[in-house]
Amino acid sequence: MGWNMNTFEQRVESSKTQGERWELYQQAVTEQEKEFILRKILANARNIGEVAKVHKYAPAHSALEAEAINLLGGAQGLIPAM
Repeated sequence: MGWNMNTFEQRVESSKTQGERWELYQQAVTEQEKEFILRKILANARNIGEVAKVHKYAPAHSALEAEAINLLGGAQGLIPAM
């Protein structure tokens, strides 16, 4: 049985570090919980290494990775605007 989603979301939102978010990911039971925490991890990624960690531990979520890479690259000026 998964967390109550409101409680889980509150714990994720109050997490301060990527390490804390990864701990919560390990505790997640449902795919909805896992996707929610992965989105938070990717939203807070500061470099490509943090995005690559998602690929290593959650390869089924490659669409989220691609989205994060585009956002990260665009923010750092690595991907030219079309």
